[in-house]
Amino acid sequence: MVLGISEFDVEDTLDSMLNDIEAPKAPEKQTEPEIKNAGAENKLEISNWQLLTGRFSGEQIKLINEKGELPLSAKFIPKLFGGYKIVKNWMNIRTGTCILPFGYEVKKNIFGFTVVLPVGSKGLFIKK
Repeated sequence: MVLGISEFDVEDTLDSMLNDIEAPKAPEKQTEPEIKNAGAENKLEISNWQLLTGRFSGEQIKLINEKGELPLSAKFIPKLFGGYKIVKNWMNIRTGTCILPFGYEVKKNIFGFTVVLPVGSKGLFIKK
């Protein structure tokens, strides 16, 4: 007994204090089907034929500009005289990036081919 307080009183007080403390609540986890459905609507897939011809759909172009990235099967590579183009990423050995370069956007020209241009570019052959 120290200063009139017994060991048993201290232990009882500590036990009651620990019992009063609430454990932090763990965040509720989503079920797997909800997670899969949430990513399905924004999943970008580009076929090999589209990468070879350079003709993407309007939805694919919209998703590239919104998300700012390509799937792993494609890359942005710099062209010889400036700018970028989208090519197939053969066995992941192409030099380039899957992230849309800063200051560029993807558009279609009047012939239906996909081009990577600086943001706000206008021209005779570019669709609005």
